[in-house]
Amino acid sequence: DQGILDVLDLYAKAGKVDFNRVLVLRTASNYSRPPTGQPAFPRAFHGEGAMAAFDSAYRVGSVVVRELSEHWDRYGARTPKAKTSGN
Repeated sequence: DQGILDVLDLYAKAGKVDFNRVLVLRTASNYSRPPTGQPAFPRAFHGEGAMAAFDSAYRVGSVVVRELSEHWDRYGARTPKAKTSGN
């Protein structure tokens, strides 16, 4: 995630990307670091937790994509505000 954000930051400084529109969904992790002694591939896409991680990514990501695409008239000119809960 950090490497991708670093590149997007460089593009933002060059006027190519609006960094305020970057959203990182941490729904799956550690695909690049298998357990000690285990191969990185094909484990990256075939582990016990892989389907659960992919399902989680879809469930979260699809809500975001649906909201943005169905209400682009609202979000096209300005970014969504963060919703807070509690206090």
